[in-house]
Amino acid sequence: GDNWYHPDELPMAQLYAIGVDMDYPYNVYGGMQDFGSWRGPSTKKGRFPIRFEDWEHMSGGDGFYNQVDPSDSRWLYSESQFGDLRRIDQKTGQRRGIEYDGDEDLRFNWNAPVLISPHNSNVLYHGANVVLRSEFRGEGWEIISPDLSSPDPSKLEGVGAVQYHTITTLDESPHEQGVLWAGTDDGNVWITRDGGANWTNLNDRIPENPGYWVTRIEASHHEPGTAYLTMSGFHYDDFRPFVYRTADFGETWSPIVDRLPDDAVNVIVEDRKNPDLLFVGTDTRVFVSLDRGATWNDLRNDMPVIPVHDLVIHPRENDLVVGTHGRGFFITDISPLQELTADVLLSDAHLFGIEPKVQWVMPSQPAVSSQNFEGDNEPYGVVINYYLGAGVLEGTAPIIRILNGTVVINEIEGSGEKGLNRVEWGMTRRRERTEREKARWDRMQEYLAEDEEFFDYYDTVEYFLEQDEEVDKWGRSLRTRVHQGPGLLEREYLYTRVPPGEYLVELIVGHTVFQRSVTILQDHWYDK
Repeated sequence: GDNWYHPDELPMAQLYAIGVDMDYPYNVYGGMQDFGSWRGPSTKKGRFPIRFEDWEHMSGGDGFYNQVDPSDSRWLYSESQFGDLRRIDQKTGQRRGIEYDGDEDLRFNWNAPVLISPHNSNVLYHGANVVLRSEFRGEGWEIISPDLSSPDPSKLEGVGAVQYHTITTLDESPHEQGVLWAGTDDGNVWITRDGGANWTNLNDRIPENPGYWVTRIEASHHEPGTAYLTMSGFHYDDFRPFVYRTADFGETWSPIVDRLPDDAVNVIVEDRKNPDLLFVGTDTRVFVSLDRGATWNDLRNDMPVIPVHDLVIHPRENDLVVGTHGRGFFITDISPLQELTADVLLSDAHLFGIEPKVQWVMPSQPAVSSQNFEGDNEPYGVVINYYLGAGVLEGTAPIIRILNGTVVINEIEGSGEKGLNRVEWGMTRRRERTEREKARWDRMQEYLAEDEEFFDYYDTVEYFLEQDEEVDKWGRSLRTRVHQGPGLLEREYLYTRVPPGEYLVELIVGHTVFQRSVTILQDHWYDK
């Protein structure tokens, strides 16, 4: 025991609440158990992974809510335990405490909800046992509700790090300003439709209401009277799922738990584009519904079994950001799910809309430790998603063609498996190599096979290339001090990077051709 090794390459972050900003690429923010709040890139420019050195510590304590002004990422509202809220100027580094300091003796949950109004990003809400509202970035607070909990004098002090009889979730309708929803740890569900002047308790309108801890209320992005509600019986050893939906401002509620296992539910989110697309996070995984909660399906895929404490959908990138309590962040692109309607599922084939892609420039690479954890980047190239239905012959390999105007500049063979499939186009055009170039390629492969692949992490960049400069088949620069492994270059074709602009993608399944356009964006943020 004289010497110990501390393995930092294990992803062990215990996240309570997460946030995102609108930068390019966007950042994710997480409040962590006993480790404060942190910020890191959702993806990293260039080919290398997201490392520990790419993260920044934002504030201390037990980290909880981190909300970023969607109109100006300069302003971050970062919270630690029991309502300790600070405003951080991410441009100057200035930190200022803005927690409530009025005359009322308020109770804040250990993880007290913080909300930026979707109608005015200067307006903040903060949940204690009452709802607090600030007109301007936390410069003073107004109490806009009565005590929304049902205080029992014997439980008011809580136990250890738990304060009881507090608000645990807040949301405001994006459709109708002043429609606020609130839930408490002692089972109360409330709504106000006039900005807090009058509040209505909805407990008796929830069928078979267990009266448990309200983990989340999500106001619909599509209908002003619709909201989703989750409760957890975890504290009572009751692991049944409790998920409800209302379409009439809480007058009536319907349970939506078909095919959910006995697993405590911590969070629910509704997609911003497709009102039928929902996600819930439980104490073991993520589930998805394509039919507004009528049925649910496991979306865990390659995630470990782990409690999911928060979910956020990035409004621009259509990414689902998952905060786990023990294995850090996970991010997945949900854009194909946004289009996966009943008609698509009944079709023989479908080419989904293709998201724009920034051709990132990485002018430098900081020094890194080889012992630190390395997070995955998003795919380097343009991701093309397609669906093959039951009517397609098994094993039929679709062809994906890329066109610049009417000229075919690249071709990719896809998978013929039923269901969702994807290919990646490295933003490249290809041409056949000459016989001389093929002979040079053969000699290079013999040379590369003699040695192991070697990377020099300190001299690798992604920059503005010459138009005819060769890149690997994924579109990445070859001008690095890297001893490449075999297989980065193809023998038959030489690849060069295409410039930013509009391109056409064709999916060919048998004799049927599907078309979609895609935009490659220039990196205007490379020197930020």
